[in-house]
Amino acid sequence: MNAQAAISQFPIDHLGLVGADIHELVAAFRGLGFQVTAPGKLVTDVGDSHGVQHSAHVMVGNAYLELTAVSAATSEHHLAAYLAMPPGIRILILSCLDAHEARARISANGMGVGPVHTASRRLQYGGGEQVGFRWFAADPQPANTLLLGWVQHENPDELYHPDVCEHPNTVTCLLALHGNPNALPASTEAAEGLPWYSTNSERSSLGVKAHLGAVEHAIAGSGTEFASPVSAIEWGVRDLSRCIAALPETAVVADDVVRVPATTKLGVELIFREQGEIRQ
Repeated sequence: MNAQAAISQFPIDHLGLVGADIHELVAAFRGLGFQVTAPGKLVTDVGDSHGVQHSAHVMVGNAYLELTAVSAATSEHHLAAYLAMPPGIRILILSCLDAHEARARISANGMGVGPVHTASRRLQYGGGEQVGFRWFAADPQPANTLLLGWVQHENPDELYHPDVCEHPNTVTCLLALHGNPNALPASTEAAEGLPWYSTNSERSSLGVKAHLGAVEHAIAGSGTEFASPVSAIEWGVRDLSRCIAALPETAVVADDVVRVPATTKLGVELIFREQGEIRQ
C-alpha cells in the first residue's frame, strides 16, 4: 500500500479556517446563520511558548469547521507558515482512532509524519468539559498552503453535543469540498467519506474526486501562490428556504443551491444544498 492509499483510509475530521481575528471570524459565520461556539484557548504540550491560539467551532453531524487565529506566534508554531497568507481553509485534519498506531502505519507506507502532540481545550457548551486530543501532521507537508494532519479525540461524545449541532440556517452536515480546478487533478480519489470536486464542474455530473496526495504537484502549476486547495465548502441543509432567509443579500440562488461568494475576510465560498436530515 502506498502513502496516498494510506491517506484515503481516514475520514475527514475537520477543516480549519485561519484568519487574523477570531472575533471577526465568529461574527462573520454567525451572520450567515451558523451557531458558532464562543472562542476558547487551545492548551498544547508546549504551552504558550510558540504563540497563543484561540478557536471557535461550527459543529455539524459528520465533521466540523474550526475558526482559528494565533497571536504572538513564533516560527515554531505549527500554523506559522499560514499566518502570513490570506484568510482561508489552511487546515485539513483526518480522523483516526489511535494516533500512535495511525502514525506508525502511515510512516511504514512511505509518507513522512511528525511527532504525536497532545492538546486540550475547555468546551464553551454542554457541561464545559475539558476535551483532549492527540494529533500529528504530515512532514513534509504535501501542499505548502494547507496543513494536513490526523487527530484522535479523547472525548468525542462531549465534542458533538446536541446543543451546538443545530443552526438557524438549518445546516446539518458537510456534503463536499470544492477546489481550485487547477489545483485538483482529474484521476484520483479524495479522503474517505467526503468528495472533493472541481470548482468549475456542474455538481450534478461530477464523478471526479481529487486526492490530497496529488495536491503538491497541482498547486505548483496553478499560478496562485497562496490559494488554498479548498476554495468552497458545500453544506447540507434541512430547509433551503429557511437557509436563504438567514443569509445576506450577497447570497446567489440558482436552481437547488445557494452560494455565498468568498470574501477577503473568509477566503472560502460557501454552498448550501437541501439535504434533509443529518448524514452520519
